[in-house]
Amino acid sequence: ELHDYGSAGVVFTAPHGIYLFRDNDVPHKPEDWTTFIAKTCAEWTSGYALVWSESERLKSELTRTACSSNRDPNYALAGWDCPEDESGECTSVELPWYKHLRRVRADVDGAKHT
Repeated sequence: ELHDYGSAGVVFTAPHGIYLFRDNDVPHKPEDWTTFIAKTCAEWTSGYALVWSESERLKSELTRTACSSNRDPNYALAGWDCPEDESGECTSVELPWYKHLRRVRADVDGAKHT
């Protein structure tokens, strides 16, 4: 879900706000503050925040498991890459984490869970 707080062009991403599948690795547990931090930084800088929707965050919180369609974009194997057009723009509407990444981006990442 892309939150637009202005036209500064910086995108703050927080893909780890929910339980996520990781290709060839153990599922990732949610990081508690990354969604809040990304949205707050975007608001303060008149930029954008790319985070999971409230419904996905609630579903993840209630089930405490990773939904099979929610994969960690940092661990996606080949075949899940974003197809690009001749200008290098992401053309897939199904891959939100790659769709807006031509802008300057800051990835908000939390501490490692034990």
